[in-house]
Amino acid sequence: MKSLIYETLDQEPEPELMSRIHQIFSIAISMDPKFQKLISLCPRVKVNLKEGKFHVTGKVEGRNRRTDCFPVFWVKISLREKEDTHFRCRGCNGEKHGEYAKAPLEIKHPLH
Repeated sequence: MKSLIYETLDQEPEPELMSRIHQIFSIAISMDPKFQKLISLCPRVKVNLKEGKFHVTGKVEGRNRRTDCFPVFWVKISLREKEDTHFRCRGCNGEKHGEYAKAPLEIKHPLH
């Protein structure tokens, strides 16, 4: 399926076609209860862990390409064994997915 989507997007389809494709994905997602439970990750900065400390190495921004918001391009993360629990949209970094719960901006380690 991804290859078909890539081929379609490489053709630079008209905005009306892109809008229809988004509508189709929205309908398909609304029918799948697994997608409705996903939590959106919207990271603000990139970090590396060195010597037990986090160091900020850059800013995380979306690509601002509407086509990158298609669910087939989401990075899905599973905190449980069998099902995805979170996702990150590389297209908008979660800004255009207000229908999903957002992960907290700050996560504190239990030892703090």
